[in-house]
Amino acid sequence: MDVDRFWGIIDRAPDEHALRAALEPLSREELAAFAQLLYAFQDRAERQDVWGAGYTLEGEMSDGSFKDFRSWLISRGRAAYEAVLVNPDALADAVPGLVVGDCHLDETYVYTAAELYEIATTRRYRTATTRKPWSRACRPPSECGGSTPSPKRTGKATSSAATRDCSR
Repeated sequence: MDVDRFWGIIDRAPDEHALRAALEPLSREELAAFAQLLYAFQDRAERQDVWGAGYTLEGEMSDGSFKDFRSWLISRGRAAYEAVLVNPDALADAVPGLVVGDCHLDETYVYTAAELYEIATTRRYRTATTRKPWSRACRPPSECGGSTPSPKRTGKATSSAATRDCSR
């Protein structure tokens, strides 16, 4: 599957249900290729400046909620995704109608292709992801210099954003 076809599917499927409907007719090979691209684009957005944009929008950002934010960002489509990667501060311009504090997390979107692949093949879809050292801290990028202890090191709760219910 090429990148243009991938984004064509994403641009027509802004939520998990629409994505599932768009992916169900695909072959196993196409599902695997789609899932591979989806995870690659999620990994590509794993940057501190993108985390900062999500943190500003959500008010908090744990490792898990950052992953879900990147999934949500992909679901907004190619134009929004690419605009945010060029300039994360332009998130509000790239995705009209954003409200600070609303839920901009989508845990299930990124898993849809892998789930359909697993159903079609009865084999687990595996992906290798890389972790950036800064992503282990649940704090704003301005604090990554070590001035504020990471909640994971102090044993305090990391984020209500990670546990809050974002269902609509």
